[in-house]
This record gives sequence, C-alpha cells and structure tokens, in this order.
Amino acid sequence: MTNGSVHLSQMGKILDQTIAGLTQSFPLCEVEHYVIMPNHVHLLIRLEDDDNKSPDEQVKLGTIVAALKSRVVQAARRKGGNVRIRIWQRGYYDTIIRNSAHYSATWEYIENNPVNWEQDPENR
Repeated sequence: MTNGSVHLSQMGKILDQTIAGLTQSFPLCEVEHYVIMPNHVHLLIRLEDDDNKSPDEQVKLGTIVAALKSRVVQAARRKGGNVRIRIWQRGYYDTIIRNSAHYSATWEYIENNPVNWEQDPENR
C-alpha cells in the first residue's frame, strides 16, 4: 500500500482471484464492490433470492464467506504458503443495506479505505 494505492501480495492476488470466481459457485451472489487491504478485505455483496427455493434453502451470506475463506486457504496451501499461520479472523462483520443512501455511504467507505489506511492504527 503506497499513497492510498493497493499493491497486492501473493495472498492478496489469491484472494482477488477467489473473489472473482465466487459467482461461478454462487450465481445468485454478486460482488458489487470490494477492496483488499493489507490485513482485511471489504466486500459489497448482493444476494438475490432463488424463487425456486424456500427461505430455509436460500444461500446464506455465511455460506459464501466460509467458502471464500476456505478457498483462499486451500489455494495458498497449493502455492506453498505457510499452512501454520492463521489467515482469517474468526467470524466477520456484516450489515444489511436498507436504502440507497446507506448503499452509497458503504460504497464510498470501501472506495476510500486504501486512502484512510495511512491513519489506521493497524498500519504498523
């Protein structure tokens, strides 16, 4: 990360490729916007309902996040990554976007996250 510009590490590239492939396994999932940061990722995901399935059978966000995390770990292992390090934190933070103002604010937050990294306490 330099001057708000993201330069992906090998792990970041694996994550980027994995995100790009999510819709192949989850066709009703659309990753509308995302940014990969040095120690986290922000995703704006739209989930459509499958009219042929009951609410209990719909794909859940947790299923998609679990698949994303698992696929990144598997790909890192295939590329010879250190399998002993912990890649992901437990769980994730999510929110339901209820209106266009919230959508715009979330998009802007994701878009500006690399610029704000310079002041982030996690940036050591």
